[in-house]
Amino acid sequence: MQSRYGGKEYSSTRDALTKIYKQEGRRGYFKGLGPSLFALLPTWAVYFTTYEQLKVRIGIHYDLAPKSSQLHLMAAIGAGVASNVVTSPLWLIKTRLMTQQRGLTPYFYKNSVHALITIMQREGPLALYKGLAASLVGVVHVGIQFPLYEILKVKFSSNYSERADTTTKAIILASATSKTIASVAWYPHEVVRTRMQNQSVPPFKYNNILHCAKTVVMEEGVRALYRGLPTNLFRVIPSCVITFTSYETILSWLMEADKKGRLRV
Repeated sequence: MQSRYGGKEYSSTRDALTKIYKQEGRRGYFKGLGPSLFALLPTWAVYFTTYEQLKVRIGIHYDLAPKSSQLHLMAAIGAGVASNVVTSPLWLIKTRLMTQQRGLTPYFYKNSVHALITIMQREGPLALYKGLAASLVGVVHVGIQFPLYEILKVKFSSNYSERADTTTKAIILASATSKTIASVAWYPHEVVRTRMQNQSVPPFKYNNILHCAKTVVMEEGVRALYRGLPTNLFRVIPSCVITFTSYETILSWLMEADKKGRLRV
């Protein structure tokens, strides 16, 4: 719903689901799943590792308290930049595979490997980083999400006892709430990034992220910048809750094992 090709439009999430099923079958719902799964692990691995390291180093350098919102903001943005730069090619391939339509898009790939080889041959290696500028602008998203998550986690935890199940409830509530607010506040960059990544044959319609945003608003209206938002929230919120709950649980286990001397590096 974020991308337009050949006049093919979806009026709503239901309309998109119906048309995709009729034209592409059930497999159409899972386009780009392979590279998405392949990209998620390195993305979060780079992000969380960088985030925790930056919290320590920035905290020491600027003498900031561990629970400082300023500290969480700076660490979140730094980690967001690192993960975007490292994994940008994987997300571009995922976007291309999800939006390709035989005869409608100027590209059509058999699989992720074929997409990688074709893009490098036809568009050059730098094409794998199309949309990176928009992605870097998008680190504002995590700049909103992570500090808010840290604040809400403490707030929700104080409303419960110290039992493990209530701590999990706090993590679930904090991650879902922070992700929702950040996604709604900064969603237009997702649309802009998708449009930029889908440009494969010159002359390109959009010169840069500002020109893309301006053109979308002029041609399709402001609402176009929020096209696909409900579907996106339905996808990212459960994913975020699972990721953060798993991360916090594993981190808690590792810290406990380290205290008891069971962890050896």
